Amino acid sequence: MACEHVKADLRRNHIGFLGLVKSLLLPNCINAILLIRFHFWLEKHRLPTFLPYRLLMHVHGFELGRQCRIGGGLFLPHPRGVILTDGTVIGERASVYGMVRFLREHAGTPVLGDDVFIGDGARFVGGVKVGNDVTVGAAALVLKDVPDHAIVGGVPARVLKMKPSNHE
Repeated sequence: MACEHVKADLRRNHIGFLGLVKSLLLPNCINAILLIRFHFWLEKHRLPTFLPYRLLMHVHGFELGRQCRIGGGLFLPHPRGVILTDGTVIGERASVYGMVRFLREHAGTPVLGDDVFIGDGARFVGGVKVGNDVTVGAAALVLKDVPDHAIVGGVPARVLKMKPSNHE
């Protein structure tokens, strides 16, 4: 499963062999994604995760909580300032830009569907559920569930428009 996620991440980010070698030597967005996947692998095998956690935190400014799940095909062009609280779930082919926060509240942690685009500085608070094929605008504050195929924005976030689904 993890290997398939890494392959999907590399495909989504158009990274070939040379790009992969470069990302292992220099900190960039692919390096951050590989550290995230390594963290998940260590966590799955109940091994210490402090090395990838510290590298993500200090090199990329990315904070990754425990028991998070992120589907394959992650696009993370600006990992700085992204925080995933314990238990956050993000689906396949997500695009997450900088300064995005997934925050725990007594009602739980955020769960996002597949093919979600999240603009800079968006915040997800508590057990909100975000559907598939959703666009979340920059600096949006998501406090309520978001249906499939929605474009949301604002503080607090509200549905601005519905996209046509692929099945219509």
